[in-house]
Amino acid sequence: MARKIRGKNEGSLLQRPNGTWREQININGKRVSKGFKQKTDAQKWLRDFQINIDHGLDYQAGKITLVEYLEKWIDNHAPTVRLTTEHKYRQNIRKHIIPNLGNIQLNLHLAQIERFYAELIQSGGGVRTVRITHNILHKSLAKAVRYGIISQNPSYEASLPRYKRGEMQVLDESQISRFLIAAQDSPYLALYYLPITTGMRQGELFGLKWCDLHWDTGKLHIQRQVQSINGKGWKFVEPKTQSGRSTIKLGEGSIRILQHHLEHQKLRKLIVGDR
Repeated sequence: MARKIRGKNEGSLLQRPNGTWREQININGKRVSKGFKQKTDAQKWLRDFQINIDHGLDYQAGKITLVEYLEKWIDNHAPTVRLTTEHKYRQNIRKHIIPNLGNIQLNLHLAQIERFYAELIQSGGGVRTVRITHNILHKSLAKAVRYGIISQNPSYEASLPRYKRGEMQVLDESQISRFLIAAQDSPYLALYYLPITTGMRQGELFGLKWCDLHWDTGKLHIQRQVQSINGKGWKFVEPKTQSGRSTIKLGEGSIRILQHHLEHQKLRKLIVGDR
């Protein structure tokens, strides 16, 4: 067996007679090793392993409990997701996962996970809650496999409840016309008119700034969204994808209503300022 020895705390890379590779490293007196078919996969596993050791993950031959692992995992995972997603994950971990699975060792079984999902549904948790929980477990345990803490992801084939999609209720043209007529004197007419005529989402609507509108061309550029984050208020966020940035050509009616909305804002600012 060929062996490549590295420096202190850098581990060792061994090639077996059958051509596969085994990476080994000693952490706090414990030897951790994992086999790979490709040398590059072994090297990448070691790099990931060392990075997360530096971030505080303490691997004890798979003896770590789920709560101990998730506390470190969510801290490392947070910079890769939006603030709303991070908050949703932390809330779910604290409210659902820790009370039910927290003290179980990380190498839990598929049957435990599916029983946990069933109990969530029985206790009044919705399908969305179960699916968010599964997303957290699947991602975190997949990472644990890559770290070499567990050999396989027990959540991989877990059965999930299906969404029951209700029929969407929408206004017809007559109802829309009556609604807009009733809203003519409302200071929020622009907030009603734009989504009806353009199909903009609420987050996109609230994320608009006056600099996004080109008055001469009538083009409105959607460049950001607003999201409400519990405990942190409202935040401007970037669209998830490039396709989330778009340009809408507004009609004369929309331009006229926005001009009135801007004048109302200026007038209100003057009145408040005089106070």
